Amino acid sequence: MFSGDALDRLAIRELIDRQCDAVMRFDPGKWEQGWADQAVYEIAGHTFTGREAVVEGWLGMMDRIKAIALSAFPGAIEVDGEHASAVTHTLEHVAYKDGTVRVLSGIYHDELVRDGQSQWRFMRREFSLRVLEMPAPAADLADAEHVDDE
Repeated sequence: MFSGDALDRLAIRELIDRQCDAVMRFDPGKWEQGWADQAVYEIAGHTFTGREAVVEGWLGMMDRIKAIALSAFPGAIEVDGEHASAVTHTLEHVAYKDGTVRVLSGIYHDELVRDGQSQWRFMRREFSLRVLEMPAPAADLADAEHVDDE
């Protein structure tokens, strides 16, 4: 459901978009700006508590990645004063440094807070994996027989 002030919902949507941009650009400074000081980030069986730990955990995960394409869109944003919750759906194409490629989708359950500068920040993000695929390496595809649709 979408409820609460429309400008606040737009600001939260823009936060989600900025986080995606920071991931795709491997920009830890920009990514860090989206988190509250006492944030909690739960992903891939790990829990990181506090902005510094959240960023360090993210850097550890990103260290294995050569390139990433990340799309996200909200399924719900509910604003209640200085607090909000959101459901964020994601689709990722990840190329790892070891040559592995993964396509995955998931859902974030988000809790947000407006800080002293009137900026929305993530207080808690919990990621649940929905789909994980490991496509054939490009070298395997190069040898595949082409099928014409005509």
